[in-house]
Amino acid sequence: MENKKNILAVVAAVLVAVVGFFGAFKLINEEDVKEALDDVELVSNIYNVGYTDNVYNRYVVVSERVELEKFLGKFTNVKDLLDKYDDSYFKDKSLALIYETTSNGAVSIKVNKLEVVGNGTTLEIDYSKEATADVGTAVMSGFLIVVEVPKSVKMISD
Repeated sequence: MENKKNILAVVAAVLVAVVGFFGAFKLINEEDVKEALDDVELVSNIYNVGYTDNVYNRYVVVSERVELEKFLGKFTNVKDLLDKYDDSYFKDKSLALIYETTSNGAVSIKVNKLEVVGNGTTLEIDYSKEATADVGTAVMSGFLIVVEVPKSVKMISD
């Protein structure tokens, strides 16, 4: 019986050591990721791409030009975007695309906050709609927020 207690004590000690090692590794890994993300500069641009009701997913991360072409195929006035983001851009980065509509032509979109979170896998965005005139119009508008993000980003959260 004493022998079994000694064996169990050794097994328990080994388990505690293994869990402690991997716990420390996880903390170091998260710290490294957080430090790397602090150096990431996020660039965003807002384009008036016109209204369409043909967008089923308003939050999309594209990592290849062909995905960008497919998404932008729903809009007009996007040639500048296609020219700017060629195949060479997508070797190192991805694009986060957020499509937002307004029911008033006298409204614009303003990006308030951009941050990469979740070990680098999620773009967190905060944006608002702002009136650009005292009198509105009854014209539907569509805006595309384009954010240049690291390849690690796979999701968008608002």
